[in-house]
Amino acid sequence: MNSKKRKYLIIASLAVILVAITTIFLVNKTLKNDTTNEESVTIPIAMAADNNYTYPTIVSITSILENANKNTKIKVYLMHPEDFKNENKEKISSLQTKYKNFKVEFINMEDKFKNAKTDSSIPTASYYRLLLPSLLPDIKKIVWLDGDTVTLKDLSKMYKLDMSNYYYRGFLDNNVDGLKDFGIENDHYICAGVMLINLDKLRKDNVEEKFEDFISKNNSKLIQHDQTVINAVCYKNIGILPPQYGIFNFWDTNAAKDHYKKLVANNKWTLKEFLKAYKDPTIIHFVVKPWKETNYTFANIWFKYAKKTLYYEDILKKYNLDDPLK
Repeated sequence: MNSKKRKYLIIASLAVILVAITTIFLVNKTLKNDTTNEESVTIPIAMAADNNYTYPTIVSITSILENANKNTKIKVYLMHPEDFKNENKEKISSLQTKYKNFKVEFINMEDKFKNAKTDSSIPTASYYRLLLPSLLPDIKKIVWLDGDTVTLKDLSKMYKLDMSNYYYRGFLDNNVDGLKDFGIENDHYICAGVMLINLDKLRKDNVEEKFEDFISKNNSKLIQHDQTVINAVCYKNIGILPPQYGIFNFWDTNAAKDHYKKLVANNKWTLKEFLKAYKDPTIIHFVVKPWKETNYTFANIWFKYAKKTLYYEDILKKYNLDDPLK
């Protein structure tokens, strides 16, 4: 090869390298700008806890924060009874040190709903969500999560769902017959453990007063407590969440199918959508508690997030468990 051809070859090679470097630089810059320009969102989440539910609540919040996008900020409004211990507040507050995108505000509910019907599985604290519209007057929409949930993905898509005509949207349960005691014929009934709530509409329609009146007249008949109240009072304005938000930890696919078959809502999900959500959930609602049934479905996921907390050994001790992850 003569020197002239070699010179041209070198120049051509350098040009190709220069184009490649420029392309990589521009792509990286674009990706960086896209990430920087992603909309920052603060998602308000309401929860309730008493002294017996501190650790599950910590695990639940930890899972939310571990899976939040970097531009997603989480503000939890945690309602609690008068006797909620300071040490439990401190344990929950400690998450603010580990996760810079997290803030928690404690709301002392004092003796609210002290006379409402409860049982060993549903404490007074579960009723607190009925007062969210007046407790948080500046918030238009909020996510509600029970403490026995685990979140596996960012919640921005859930939070942005349309709520125009709804008070609540939730995961379909199969207890429509439970409303017949109140003279209500309806084809849908939601579980109150995972919900998107339209606080603005609840305020405008004075629904809190309707809750109070309904409880005073029907306290002894509230089989599923505040969940019954929500479904009975608001049945005309209750919607359904996509099934990945709040699907139960069914034992297996057959158990999931059995639940689906019992749903009578005209606008329920397709079986394909339902089973896809079971295999790839965003929020799991542990209706069977993993700290009681450590070999149950998805229990390993709950313990995975429990281990990410500062209190894993305390959790094992409280529930008298050997480490199920070993």
